[in-house]
Amino acid sequence: MLTIKSIAPFVLLIFLASCGSGGSSSEIDLIVSNDDQEVSSKLRISKVAVFERIDFRPIFYESNYYYYRSDKKTFSISADTKSFIIQLVSSEYRIAGFATLVDPNGKEYISKVGFLDVDGENIITQVTATYSTIQFPRFVEDEIIPGEWEYSIFSTHSDTVLTPEFEVTLIERVHEISSRPVIYVEPILSSDEVSSEQLLVKLEKFKEIYDSYNIEVIFEEVVSLIDASRTLTLDEESKIVESDILLKGNKDKIRVLFVDNISDPTVMEGSGNLLGFTKGEPGFQGQLSQNNLIVLNLSFIGGDDDISILKFGNVVAHEIGHYLGLQHISESSGLKFDHLSDTPECPIENDLNGDGTVGTIDCFGFGSTKFMFWTTVNIVPTMTPQQFFIIQHSPIVE
Repeated sequence: MLTIKSIAPFVLLIFLASCGSGGSSSEIDLIVSNDDQEVSSKLRISKVAVFERIDFRPIFYESNYYYYRSDKKTFSISADTKSFIIQLVSSEYRIAGFATLVDPNGKEYISKVGFLDVDGENIITQVTATYSTIQFPRFVEDEIIPGEWEYSIFSTHSDTVLTPEFEVTLIERVHEISSRPVIYVEPILSSDEVSSEQLLVKLEKFKEIYDSYNIEVIFEEVVSLIDASRTLTLDEESKIVESDILLKGNKDKIRVLFVDNISDPTVMEGSGNLLGFTKGEPGFQGQLSQNNLIVLNLSFIGGDDDISILKFGNVVAHEIGHYLGLQHISESSGLKFDHLSDTPECPIENDLNGDGTVGTIDCFGFGSTKFMFWTTVNIVPTMTPQQFFIIQHSPIVE
């Protein structure tokens, strides 16, 4: 059985395997302007704010944690913007996220984030950790309105004084939306077990899966790392020890790092093996950073039989779905779901064996065969129109 796990507060989107269970691409030339903005023919990337301690006020104290909320600030959306990602990063190990997001017409898009309750319709949900990202639009009816958008952020931790800085960056898509989206994937390989040629053969299944969704996949040449570590190690805070390996490759592509093994001390013995992870829903697109990468573990998804190759394709497809802005349609708790109206929900009432979770059998007919269910089955899952819309509008997609 394949499962996915979230680690808080760092929140990596992770697959666990339980016991028992090159092509061509268009070039993107970046021009760095004097106002700290990176402009390209595809993406416009701007640092819009840095929040410091004086920008926050305490909200309340509960369960040994202080809750802080920032003053409101704004960012500008241009008339040629087709979609955007607003991202937040903490300089230290602090949980943070967006508390409000208001368009130029005064419409609020966040109604509840953790401890914060904000008036308005609950349209956007987000992963909150030491970083957070929100992609817009989320629905066909959402409108990209040019002008000043208003937002605020929050942070929670056990310190009486808020010390880290929080940097907010805006990623705008300025190229047209295609009826048949194209994604460029750059495989990065650090392995003694799998060759570049073998990896590309395995990736064909992932390509077939996305092609069935009317999404074209073009592979860049595999980047083979000669002297890099074959094992990626996570520390007790789920930070990656071999951080330099995460800065390899082309920031303008979807970088997927394949390693022989992932060592994670937070995974309990007997609970499963770490198959891989990505950061953010969506990821930090168009930037060469440790937050802009997908990592997969070849030792548990590297078989050559048909079932293993299908599982390999599904894992890659799922993680890239997260990177392009999709969330799990249902979590294992049966209590949390995505915000899309055309994806089925599998509530905890479907728990047949009383183990406190809902799996593939519990959720048959309630989403377990759909794309982005929290665990996968050995079939090609079906994608909904709203899921396609989100991928279609992802800034890095062409």
